[in-house]
Amino acid sequence: MRILDRYIVRSFLEPMIVATAIIVGLYMVGDAFGKLDNFLQEAGSLRDALFRMAGLYFVRIPVFVAPMLPIGMLIGAAYGVSQLSSHNELSAMHACGVSLWRIVAPVYVVAAAVAFLGLANYEYLIPRVEAATARDLSRWTGSDEFKKVVIQPKEKLLVTMNYNVARDEARNLSILDEATGLVIRAERGEYRGGYWELRSVQRGEREFLEKFKWETDLTPRDVRLRLIEPAMAPLRVLREAISRDPGNNEYLLAYHLRLAYPFTGLVLMGLALPFVIGHERIRRHRALGIGLCLIVCGVFYTVQYIANDLGRTGNLWPAAAAWLPIVIFGSLGLYLLDALHR
Repeated sequence: MRILDRYIVRSFLEPMIVATAIIVGLYMVGDAFGKLDNFLQEAGSLRDALFRMAGLYFVRIPVFVAPMLPIGMLIGAAYGVSQLSSHNELSAMHACGVSLWRIVAPVYVVAAAVAFLGLANYEYLIPRVEAATARDLSRWTGSDEFKKVVIQPKEKLLVTMNYNVARDEARNLSILDEATGLVIRAERGEYRGGYWELRSVQRGEREFLEKFKWETDLTPRDVRLRLIEPAMAPLRVLREAISRDPGNNEYLLAYHLRLAYPFTGLVLMGLALPFVIGHERIRRHRALGIGLCLIVCGVFYTVQYIANDLGRTGNLWPAAAAWLPIVIFGSLGLYLLDALHR
């Protein structure tokens, strides 16, 4: 069975990797062409713009892989299993007494491992990539705006500022020491390596300073990390935002979507495999099977989009909005696979 398991897993992994690479490549090319005009305006020449884009997009590969990985898992499973079926290998396995559940078990085990690697990518790689590339991406695309950010760098300390990622500059800072009640306000702030140099500072009610050296462990990277879109932020940042603003549906939804992310690819596979295995015409034509799987994928993501929109607007509890499509389609996939097994 170990030889058979390795064979089945290889039949799944190879097309999954190829499909994911192709989809991510197309996604990156489409995104790059959408931003090409902005890069050209900042770079001045096509050569410099392409050089900057190549370096930036290479570093940001994990960001593009994350949303495409479940689709790659779906195509890999559909292609691999349909290939086994079209060569009558599934029939041979059945004739040897190997059940359908036993055949697909190694596929799901490896797919689960891949899904949780995708979650690790969201938690560890993507935040670092976003924080590292945010300044260059903002500067090279001509973005020059200040965004409000609220941070709790230390216990009993609350920092509010408007931050410009392209310039690494803060304005309208407010630092509240909740232990003493002291409030420090500043019009501008710049990081000098180990401390922030604040200008036009007011400490408390009566003390006014032209400059103030604020020594803190807070760095521009920490600020940029808090400015990441909720969909890309790590769980600890989302939990911090939820504790600060428990009624914010955007953060609640992003938190539960992150927890549900590893199950998305597994659910898509469970929906598609019964069609690929159970219909003779689809088994003979792998392209037809992959096309059907993409339709199934489209239906799932449409329902998920509608549920997420209801969650953001408060018409549906954010946790239910994130998990409902997984539960509904996951149950349907299990039912179809079990019916096919029987």
